[in-house]
Amino acid sequence: MMQRYSACRVLLKKELEASAAVINCRKSVETCRSHHCSSAAELIRQTTSLGQPRFNTAVWLVDCDIADSAYEPDKDIGGHCAGIELVLVLCKSLSPGSGPCYLQYSPSLLSDPAAALVAANYRTIITNLASGLGSTLDQLPVLSREDLAVTWSWNQACPDAVDGLAHDFFKRSVVSHPDAPAICASDSSFTYRELDALSNSLAHFLVQKGIGPEVVVPLCFEKSAWAPVSMLAVIKAGGAFTFLDPSYPMGTLLDIVQQADARFLLCSASTVTMWDGHLPTHEVSARSLADLPRFPEPPQTSVNPSSLLYLIFTSGSTGKPKGVCIEHASYLSSALHFARVTYLRSSSRVLQFASYSFDASILENLTTLLCGGCVCIPDETARSRGIAHITNEFGVTWAFFTPSVVKSIDPAEVPTLETLLLAGEAPSKAEVDAWAGKVQLMNGYGPSECCIASAAHPSLDTSTEAANIGWPVGGVLWVVDTNDHNQLVPVGAVGELAIEGPHLGRGYLHDREKTARAFVEAPKWTADFPASRKRRVYLTGDLVRRNLDGSFLFIGRKDTQVKVKGVRIELGAVEQHLLADHLVRLATAMAPVKGPRKNRLVVAVSITGTGSTQKDGVLNALQGSGAEQEQARQSVRAIRDRLAQKVPGHMVPTSWFVLESFPLMPSGKIDRRKVREWIEGMDSDALGDGECLPDQSSMEEVPGEVSESTSPLVEAFRDTISLVLNRPADSVALRKSFIGLGGDSISALQLVSHCRARNIAITVHDILRSKSIIEIARCAESGFKQASVPQAEESYDVPFDLSPIQRLFFQWEPEGTRSGGDNRFNQSFLVRVKRRVSSASVTRALKIVAERHPMLRCRFVKSATPGGRQEWQQIIPKDTDNSFRFEEHQVSGPGETRDIILKSQSDIDMIHGPVFVVDLVNELHGQLLSMIAHHLVVDLVSWRVIMQDLELLLQGAALPPQSSLPWQAWCGLQADYARRHLPPRTAFPHYRNISLSSLEYWGLENSCNMFRDTATANIQLDVATTSLLMSPERRQALRTEPIDMFLTAVIHSFTRTFRDRGPPTVFRESHGREPWNGSIDISSTVGWFTTMYPVQVGTGSRGLIDTLRRVKDAQRRVPRNGWPYFASRFHHPEGLKEFGSPPVVEIIFDFLGLYQQLEREEGLFEQEPWYNADIGPEFHRPGLFEITAEMIRGKLQLRFEYNKTMKRQAEFMRWVQECERDLMELARVGHEAPYMQALSDFPLLHMGYDGLDSLFTTVLPQLGVSADNVEDAYDTSPMQTGLLLSQAKDPSLYRCSLVLQVETTSPFESVDLQRLGDAWLRLTDRHSSLRTIFVPDVSNGDAFCQVVLRRADVRVAQIRCSSSELDAALKEKALIPLRSALPPHKLTIYKVDDGRTYIRIDINHASIDGTSGEILIRDLVALYDGCIQLPEATVYRDFISHVKSCDLEKGLQYWASCLATVEPCHLPLLDDGTTQDGSLQAVHIDSPVSMDSLSHFCQSHNITLPTVFKLAWSLVLRAYTGSDRVCFGYLVSGRDCLEHGGKENAIGAFANTLTCRADLSNTLASVLSNIQRDSLSDLQHQYCSLAHVQRAIGSRKLADQQSLFNTNG
Repeated sequence: MMQRYSACRVLLKKELEASAAVINCRKSVETCRSHHCSSAAELIRQTTSLGQPRFNTAVWLVDCDIADSAYEPDKDIGGHCAGIELVLVLCKSLSPGSGPCYLQYSPSLLSDPAAALVAANYRTIITNLASGLGSTLDQLPVLSREDLAVTWSWNQACPDAVDGLAHDFFKRSVVSHPDAPAICASDSSFTYRELDALSNSLAHFLVQKGIGPEVVVPLCFEKSAWAPVSMLAVIKAGGAFTFLDPSYPMGTLLDIVQQADARFLLCSASTVTMWDGHLPTHEVSARSLADLPRFPEPPQTSVNPSSLLYLIFTSGSTGKPKGVCIEHASYLSSALHFARVTYLRSSSRVLQFASYSFDASILENLTTLLCGGCVCIPDETARSRGIAHITNEFGVTWAFFTPSVVKSIDPAEVPTLETLLLAGEAPSKAEVDAWAGKVQLMNGYGPSECCIASAAHPSLDTSTEAANIGWPVGGVLWVVDTNDHNQLVPVGAVGELAIEGPHLGRGYLHDREKTARAFVEAPKWTADFPASRKRRVYLTGDLVRRNLDGSFLFIGRKDTQVKVKGVRIELGAVEQHLLADHLVRLATAMAPVKGPRKNRLVVAVSITGTGSTQKDGVLNALQGSGAEQEQARQSVRAIRDRLAQKVPGHMVPTSWFVLESFPLMPSGKIDRRKVREWIEGMDSDALGDGECLPDQSSMEEVPGEVSESTSPLVEAFRDTISLVLNRPADSVALRKSFIGLGGDSISALQLVSHCRARNIAITVHDILRSKSIIEIARCAESGFKQASVPQAEESYDVPFDLSPIQRLFFQWEPEGTRSGGDNRFNQSFLVRVKRRVSSASVTRALKIVAERHPMLRCRFVKSATPGGRQEWQQIIPKDTDNSFRFEEHQVSGPGETRDIILKSQSDIDMIHGPVFVVDLVNELHGQLLSMIAHHLVVDLVSWRVIMQDLELLLQGAALPPQSSLPWQAWCGLQADYARRHLPPRTAFPHYRNISLSSLEYWGLENSCNMFRDTATANIQLDVATTSLLMSPERRQALRTEPIDMFLTAVIHSFTRTFRDRGPPTVFRESHGREPWNGSIDISSTVGWFTTMYPVQVGTGSRGLIDTLRRVKDAQRRVPRNGWPYFASRFHHPEGLKEFGSPPVVEIIFDFLGLYQQLEREEGLFEQEPWYNADIGPEFHRPGLFEITAEMIRGKLQLRFEYNKTMKRQAEFMRWVQECERDLMELARVGHEAPYMQALSDFPLLHMGYDGLDSLFTTVLPQLGVSADNVEDAYDTSPMQTGLLLSQAKDPSLYRCSLVLQVETTSPFESVDLQRLGDAWLRLTDRHSSLRTIFVPDVSNGDAFCQVVLRRADVRVAQIRCSSSELDAALKEKALIPLRSALPPHKLTIYKVDDGRTYIRIDINHASIDGTSGEILIRDLVALYDGCIQLPEATVYRDFISHVKSCDLEKGLQYWASCLATVEPCHLPLLDDGTTQDGSLQAVHIDSPVSMDSLSHFCQSHNITLPTVFKLAWSLVLRAYTGSDRVCFGYLVSGRDCLEHGGKENAIGAFANTLTCRADLSNTLASVLSNIQRDSLSDLQHQYCSLAHVQRAIGSRKLADQQSLFNTNG
């Protein structure tokens, strides 16, 4: 039987009659049948949108006769249709009666109970539909009896109201434990007895002031013990309190006070003055309360359970705060249930952390006191030291945090914390996984209208969905239709959460209408359940889904009210305040749910008087000149500052977008969805923090083909980078650099290793220099064969020479180290094993690892040299089984673990072995793996490789084939290469002779610098500062790596501290894996590769930022991170003499990088902090100061190790303090400062710091070009320079024009002018030469430089004309200014009234050559046709790089020699006049000789065709000049120098004019031979410009303004 599949779309409106809906559905089915597919898979493919199928359910109509044989449903629906997860099978019977119906489903979509409910609801609907065709759809019952029964089983029992008063329950706590601590604050502490007495005194005072039931008293306090005293006093006086946050704008506070009808307020000594002239106040302090009489009991009042207890104000839709009224009984009904669920008890020490504007502060204060716990209140000074600090200082056991806050806390840093409640916003899985199992982790939910808490999940674990808010607290929960609260939704469907119970608030203050809308009496669906109680529900506006266990999954907000960082914000309020600003024309606020601005407050505005005059209707981002954009930025700053004065800080957007026009809906309202989708759809590298203008959104783009971003190779890099950097794949922006994504040189090595395993060859150098992931993919050589690696056999049990760093070690320790000795020099890692492993599996894995990495079984021996000296060498035994030591241990405490590790440290023996020791430590609640190796055999990259291999093996995976070069082979190749190719001046061209050691300055000239004399000083930045400092966006702005900023802080602070000397030389450690050949892969080789090289900064730096760029430049001047220097120093005969080898240097700096491998959620290992005993006390330290930077749980730490016996200790400590200040300043500057330019950012630009500063602060801003829009800058080529110099004298010279008629391939289709213009824009994006502007070189008056723009505005014009006007229009000259922010080209589109279309391209010859013109037209046609896979094109930068690598001076000498005897050769004037405009004309020459004949002639004489043409033109010149010795110019393409593919597709000014010389007095054969020989020689020096050549010979040969020739052949 043939099967047909169709997609059916049915529009169902609730007001539609059921009969009409059936008819519409039948019509839709009939329509869809005409567009059927032969397979379901094809249907899914055709209907997929944006990568997502449009549906996952199907209805199958099957013909079957149940009288003959029953239809057997297929259990595997996926076998019929991939992508379909639920199928409703309807059997059409041939016999009388209805056929059977089956519901088939995927277990991944529905559980069996859920499927039964779906089936029951379908049965109910089909039954009701058959009997109610006259009803409208919204009148038809949807829920089955089974569905309602499940809901009722959860909701039939609603807790009773707690009929009491809050202060009576507090009194119970006082009576039960009067001397227990009630308040523990930074400013004071009270027992329950003391708190009761103080609040009684103040309560009696308040009664005298007229405070009683329904009277609201505002409380305005900083974090203080006197806040809860005042709160209790108001309650005991019978009044109601409302907290005021003194950090809020005064206007907001006055609005709250006015709404509350407050007579006076209670405040602290520090806030009393802010209310002067506004409201009577009473200061609450120890002094003021001491003046009040004491009372044993609170005053007698008429307060009752339905009296107002407190007001809590939230953001309102009108811009005014709205007050929620909570009564005593409502609060108690919630609080007491909540306390039981969340383990809040008398032993709890609860942190009062929430803002007073957040009702969680009432939970922390009042609920804790009702339960008998202790409220811990740190003041702002204490809070500034960090959450972990205050938690430990106050002994906090119970805390409430929003997920945004908890991200900054390490569970290990808060050992006293037992219970953690997450609420205020939905947590992520990362937060749950980080805390689950370490504390009693709970998730809470509750709107202010329902007394703080309405649901809680009391025990989150790693298997729980992070958004699960648990079960009801104090009431019951319902899920209603989002459009009609009178209808429930089926169990498992998404709907609006409705809350029922005694904990509902009274309503909104002074707003009955709003109260009636939100608090609904007896919805219609209550009739479906027994009438056991009066029902009143609160409609939350939150979307949820109920699980079959009765818990709820939070989905999001229904309306525009959002939560950002746990704080509820009414977007309408933000918009209303913005629209009140005189500069704002339109505004819309949002909190995107995805993309780079996820869960942040974002606003899009249109500014009055800014941008174009476009009408609203479509979304247009702000365009315009640099001046207009800067004006917009200033306007945004002013608007933001004014808004901050009116609203709390959380209502001030963090990201601002400026639009020229807004998209509108048919109603004329702003289409908010389109704006939100536009922002959510932006790439993560398209945005910056703080104010952000849309015109910058493409600044990070790297022009290239669209197809590249989706190529398999690019996606492979995205996935691999995601793994290496431990970040989601969708956050790996393809237009960002590897460094911009957070990578560094060490993680680049990991990337190389992972790529090799996938048969992708790439080098660290290419990864770090590429400006985008797409560019990395271009550099990669991908294929199915392994990259060629030098063949090398390892020799076992045979000594071989040491590497440079190993040689340096034996300079420190000439006798090496021994087992049990006090001069040990090891490296170790201690990791926690997340999933238990067996001893046998570890043993097996270690054997494989030791066999795979021979250095883990290495030994060191002394061997005799030919000269008779004893030198250390290394040897690798073939035996693997006995090459390392592994032991398993059972311990009961950390002390035993420490002893085991210390013993293993001493067991390392470089001579007899082992050099690798591993211990598996079984603790009571987990496992630790200790790995220790002698530093001679490993480095930090090696540890990454070892742990990666161990992790794979212990998880049951196989290791990929080993492609990395063995250590033994590397040592030999490196030594040989260094001896042959690395003389000192090649290895380190910028090396300066400096004093490498200053022992006398520190008073250590007569001391041994031993490790036993080491002391340590530490700098640790907090998570926020570290995040700013390490942020890829900040590093992108400063164009630096973290190591640049660390070294800057060290050097700058040293110079400021020790003013009696110059800047220090810092020896930086680097990973040393820098092969000279891309085919040499050492990324996964285990061994000690480390190199050290000096970072030398001159004395001319001016401030911190200037030091930063000089440090950066100093680092970039060192080839290959110091590997050539270090290799030359130890292997080249001249290296040791030139570079020296001091035993002790002054400062050594090492950055340990980021161990993303140990931070992956799915990883097996987690780094464990531990006492480090790697180095023995008698080890000779190589540096006076050894500074190590590392990341520890998101915090940057710099560890300064120094000799505690040296002089200048006080100055040293000041240096450390200054260094910390500089690091913090760099974090701040990186956050606030614009882009910073350094010479190393533009290595092809020949200018100094003054010229660079002038270019970016004067020249470019004058043109309206912002620094962040500069992609690159480099010198012009010699030919470009000559062209531009000529144009400076005569602007009409060297202007190219191309005129073309445009026709479509279809006679029925006209040329789309908009599409043609768009193709031109895409063309400029593709080729950097078309995004290049030319500016004068301020450091050289006769030179130019070219600046490549990331995104360039271009000149495109459309002209409509008649046929008679066409010729004149096409001939009209377009003089394009050279000094402009726009590239020097223009596209003009001519639409003729007869339907024809022409284009004219005017472009500066400095941008393209003749060959480029053909490529330009070809690409333009392809882009117009919609081609997205254009072939690779070489970037012009590669050409400039090659030109600058040539010896131009040598080239000038060559041409001076060649032209020494050549006289000027000019074709004489052959006419009485010249053309009026001086433009070149052309005449066609018909040749009587065929090309075949010419080719045959050339082959027979072994010459080229161009040689024949040159001879022919030489003869023409002789005929007209009468001279046998002639010369003329000829063009060469200039492209043959480009090594990368794509040179035949590149656009740019590659061509150059060379000089052909011919002496025609010789024989014809001799002339031909000489011309061909000279042409080949000329190509070796083809990049000298003709202008430079003529200038070099001009003084001898040429008259003023005279050229050597005036013809080209």
